[in-house]
Amino acid sequence: MVYIEKRKIGTNTYLYLCKKERINGKVTRTLNIYLGKEENLKERLSHIQRVPFDITNLKTSSFGYVAALWRVSEMLNLSTIINNNTSKRNQGLSVGDYITLAVINRIDEPCSKNAIANWFDKTWLYKKYNKQSKSLSGQAYWNHLGYLDEKTIANIEMALTQRVFQLLDVNLDCLLFDPTNFHTFIKTPRAGKLPQRGHAKSKRNDLKIVALSLLVTRDRGIPLMHKTYAGNTHDSTHFKSMIPEFIARFKELNRECEDITIVFDKGNNSVQNIGDLREKNLNFIASLRPSSFKHLLDYPEAHFDKIQLKNGKMILACEVKDKVFGLTNQRVIITKDKESEKRSHINLLERLDYITTELHELRAKLNWHVWKQRDRVENRINKILDRKAGKCLAVKVEGVDGSLSMKIELLGDVFAKMISGYGRSFLTTSRRDWSMKEVVFAYHDQYEVEHDFREMKCVDSIRTNPMHHWTDQKITAHLFICVLALLMKVFLREYLRKNQVHMSHIEIKNCFQKMVLVQYDLPNKNNNLQISSLNSVPKKLRSLLSLDNLI
Repeated sequence: MVYIEKRKIGTNTYLYLCKKERINGKVTRTLNIYLGKEENLKERLSHIQRVPFDITNLKTSSFGYVAALWRVSEMLNLSTIINNNTSKRNQGLSVGDYITLAVINRIDEPCSKNAIANWFDKTWLYKKYNKQSKSLSGQAYWNHLGYLDEKTIANIEMALTQRVFQLLDVNLDCLLFDPTNFHTFIKTPRAGKLPQRGHAKSKRNDLKIVALSLLVTRDRGIPLMHKTYAGNTHDSTHFKSMIPEFIARFKELNRECEDITIVFDKGNNSVQNIGDLREKNLNFIASLRPSSFKHLLDYPEAHFDKIQLKNGKMILACEVKDKVFGLTNQRVIITKDKESEKRSHINLLERLDYITTELHELRAKLNWHVWKQRDRVENRINKILDRKAGKCLAVKVEGVDGSLSMKIELLGDVFAKMISGYGRSFLTTSRRDWSMKEVVFAYHDQYEVEHDFREMKCVDSIRTNPMHHWTDQKITAHLFICVLALLMKVFLREYLRKNQVHMSHIEIKNCFQKMVLVQYDLPNKNNNLQISSLNSVPKKLRSLLSLDNLI
């Protein structure tokens, strides 16, 4: 560090500009410039007048994150691909521009289409596009979403997948499939066929839901394909309709079905679906319902081997041959999670305690008021025992009206059989060349697609809900924008990872959001631009995305 040093010689004080550095372990003076006497220097500096100036039209804009996302859209050729698959005359912003801005908004600060203009004015994008925000009205988005029909969406998705393959090393050997649903607040009688009553994953069974399925890569959960469908469609019915689309998509990617393995949950199972997969030579790994393999619930634990998952968790697994979907001698892999077994055991005991408390309270009321009647007491007991844990209890009422007694007994064999199946899950696969460990690892990688759904539902991320649309076509287009947002988030993370920068979604967002664009006017110069907190983002990140060159 350079500093000014005072040296007093006689009655005078002299000033020197100095600097010291450590060289070979020894502090050495490397700079020693004479500035003059202190009083002379003060006299010379007193004539220098600082000219005040006023900063006007000061404006700050969000820059770092939106600029990084815009760079990602540029790398993916998102706007170009959308424009190549839509037909709008050359007037104003293109369809690709509208959708790109909507996708970036979904990731940065999700809002309704009608509020995108307000968000646009607060970001660096207003300078990049040099357009007035009034062109981004809700009506403009309503009009441009009309270009995105199902065929167009499929073509855009296919072109983006090919582009991702060019930029990243994507492995298609194993893919993960899973459906989910989103509740809506649509109540209009003119609503289309997509919003329907069904089993909402959000537990909002009072609302109509729209379903969405995703096909993603096992490695890092990169979305390759999605489908929007009616909320009252059973998972197995939807999966059956997706098999031909899988095959068509794989052919477009020049991949043979025999080389690909699809992993899915038990809700997609059916005899016909498994038969179709085998007929089309598509390999699969699927979970099975434990209720269909009750004879294996008490399979001796001595036959199990230990397997350590990627997260360090230890589970038990063994392999047997059994009949699956009408096919004999099929591979069935039984896994047992001791932690899950312990949690389920504790939950069962808690439920039993709750039920027995109710029964004891009822017994204390016997022969009082309405509880003098045997029929009424037995009906109440049947309601209390009409729960899963209630099967472990036997309750007997003796006596006549007005003179009743009750006996409560724990059925030890039923209780033991129930807890014997806790923590166990069943898998089956058509892969004969994969080891048991490889099959278990592949199935447990389902968390990748579950994490993708979590990103889409998170209020601090893509936030698919609430849907401000009510027609089938607009709902389909909205969910497509949300899937594109997911693709861009995952691509940004993986692009950085490819360049040896390992960060999570939230770490990437927090890092880039520190960069703010400041615009101001000086008396003799207008439109000064400066990036605030430039050094808050590591230079490597800025250079990877060339952010410093965007202003």
